Amino acid sequence: MKVDRRDFLKIIGVGSTAAAVSGCTFQGLGTALQLTQEEKYPEPGPESWVASTCGQCFGGCGILVRKIAERAVKIEGNPANPVNRAGLCPLGQSSLQLLYNPDRIKQPLLRAGQRGEGKWETIDWDKAISILSGRLKEIRQKGEPHTLVLVSGKERGLLSGIFQRFLEAYGSPNFISGAPRDPMDIARRIMEGTERSTYDLENATYILSFGLNLLDGWRSPVRQMRAYANMRQGRPGRRGRLIQVESRLSVTAANADEWAPINPGTEGVLALGLAHVMIREELYDKDFVRRHTFGFEDRVDEKGLWLAGFKTVVMEDYTLDRVAKITGVGADRVMRLGRDFASAEKPLALFGGRSSNSSFSAMAVHSLNALVGNIGAAGGALTEPRGPLPSWPAVAKDGLAQKGQAMPRVDQARKREPSAGNGLESLADAILSAKPYPVQALLVHGANPLFTASNRKKMAAAVMKVPFLVSFSPFVDETAAFSDLILPDHIYLEKWDDEPGPRGLPFPYIGLRQPVVEPLYQSRHSGDVFLALAGELGGELAKAFPWKDVKECLLDRFKRIYESGAGTVAEGEFEAPWIKFLEERGWRYPATATFEEFWEKLQAKGSWWDPAAARGGETRGFMTPSGKFEFTSSKAGRRQPFPRYEAPRFSGDEKSYPFYLNVYTALALGEGSGANQPFLQEIVGPHVNMHWDSWVEMNPETARRLGIKDGQWVFVESPSGKVKTRAKIYLGTMPGVVNIPLGQGHTAFGRWAKGRGVNPLDLIGEDYDQMSGLAALLSTRVKVYKA
Repeated sequence: MKVDRRDFLKIIGVGSTAAAVSGCTFQGLGTALQLTQEEKYPEPGPESWVASTCGQCFGGCGILVRKIAERAVKIEGNPANPVNRAGLCPLGQSSLQLLYNPDRIKQPLLRAGQRGEGKWETIDWDKAISILSGRLKEIRQKGEPHTLVLVSGKERGLLSGIFQRFLEAYGSPNFISGAPRDPMDIARRIMEGTERSTYDLENATYILSFGLNLLDGWRSPVRQMRAYANMRQGRPGRRGRLIQVESRLSVTAANADEWAPINPGTEGVLALGLAHVMIREELYDKDFVRRHTFGFEDRVDEKGLWLAGFKTVVMEDYTLDRVAKITGVGADRVMRLGRDFASAEKPLALFGGRSSNSSFSAMAVHSLNALVGNIGAAGGALTEPRGPLPSWPAVAKDGLAQKGQAMPRVDQARKREPSAGNGLESLADAILSAKPYPVQALLVHGANPLFTASNRKKMAAAVMKVPFLVSFSPFVDETAAFSDLILPDHIYLEKWDDEPGPRGLPFPYIGLRQPVVEPLYQSRHSGDVFLALAGELGGELAKAFPWKDVKECLLDRFKRIYESGAGTVAEGEFEAPWIKFLEERGWRYPATATFEEFWEKLQAKGSWWDPAAARGGETRGFMTPSGKFEFTSSKAGRRQPFPRYEAPRFSGDEKSYPFYLNVYTALALGEGSGANQPFLQEIVGPHVNMHWDSWVEMNPETARRLGIKDGQWVFVESPSGKVKTRAKIYLGTMPGVVNIPLGQGHTAFGRWAKGRGVNPLDLIGEDYDQMSGLAALLSTRVKVYKA
């Protein structure tokens, strides 16, 4: 049957807290939908709009939620928000299907059978908090607070701060972020001494992107799209150019001026080939290199040893013929790209690969930015400005907390360099080996490691070894399914929170998240759960959290920002120059007489920002030992990585497994968090006419040679596993490469996600970038054959 407009409103939440999908055709989208018989249409009520901040990703987009009576019925972008200016990506638009999802957990659950068996006992919150606080007290009484581990999907913001403060007062050093890390951040940490990376995309005139999904989900999707539009059309008569270098014709490549296909894992050598052209033809910025860099020329160290500089290495080892042979990019094109990049007014090079050599490749790419002198310059690579984000009073740690905090982190096993960050994948090794010590309790919030970890089979074995596992997921996802206790968090539309600016934003920003509807079920804000836990545990832990709830904590944070005198509530697109003009002269715009007035305005508009703190003009500031950009380290005797090509490692021999496997993320599903929303399932693969499923993209000639037709079922097999999916012939696939999107293949996570498609991580061989510890997702060879 067809669904009319009234039924459509019912599905997205008007008149239903459990609108469901699966049995009738949704007109216009073709989605299968099923309506429950007991649903009733709402009575007419007053209309209102509430400002908040989207929580579907870390993009920081402001939203306006339309309500009829007390029910949310539509979400739009907030024009006052400086990140998205009324724009909104599909994730934000589909948020009502998150709120009114029929598979939400309605109250705390206690495991009643074996782990993973799916048997649960519903309990009230008093009992749930008592169980959790009891286990944490027991661990502390044994003198082992360091054996508590918390995995969080976020590393910044109010809630993350509460988690980390709790662990500090409790005595555990083990806050592990499941948020993805950027190889360019690693490169900038090594070469500049900071990884607070941002890029002036709006003012760049030539962007050379090496495998970065700039227009398909990177960092803040709407902000990147707006920046790209400004680069292309925001300056009359000066159209910027985008060159995309990667093995697949992605959304970014399809929108670029030029797509340069390249052999997987060889982006770094191409970057050094471009550097060869720029140095040989003296097209680089000699003044910047002379004044602001270290290690470009040969030198003699303190021990009298001669050390080759970047210039010598590039000129001797990265000739055009060698670069062309390794990368598959013709020598003529390498020469042209090098000349074009060097001659552009404001060129910018970016990298986003995830091979076993990703850090070296990122360093090679970032070397191009140094050669053109765009670091700290308009249109180039900038450092993220710091806003007046106030810190809380220091935690007064008791003896147990001090002892626990001094213990090594459980994820240190894979730290090769100081630049390496928290390692989600290395957690599995630490648990299984019980080194440096056994993990007694694991708390998971906003992450699903049993689905997203590249070594998820090992992670599943590790989870079974942890004595006590707690999930805060609002859904029974793969990790929650194996938990001992589930304490469901609110959906973001039901709670107070903040959203710091997404990584790469050129100005300080905080989005306010406020409840637009009352909680539909007996879920609870995870921050309030931790405040309650601190009270139960007592002592210095209780003293560390003087707030009665998260809202009071949030008010305290914004009051400190207000008292700093910096920034203002964001109101419109044309206010930035005026704010900057006034702040530079000691005035505040717009003036608010009291914090109460500021808070009321913030709730109405939805965000705070400080455009006056944004970088302007050229600023050279490096936190390295030499005080300069370092092609190689100035520290004598320290083993320092050098921008060079390191051949990528691949699991599987070329004869048995002839194809490189490229796994990629699409905006709709990301790494899988959007798979339980029908609107997102509908738009997952428009370029190959696929939805609600997975596929493997094949080059037409490759498919013809194997006798495989479009839409045919095939097996994709690696040394690590085998999956069955449909073959899709895609002209944007290089010969010798096959592509599978991430996001499908759930074994839990609700009716719209479970049992659909395959998870290509089942094929990935376990390997890591040795410098950063980042999982090498592009490190596997496969074979494809008819099912």
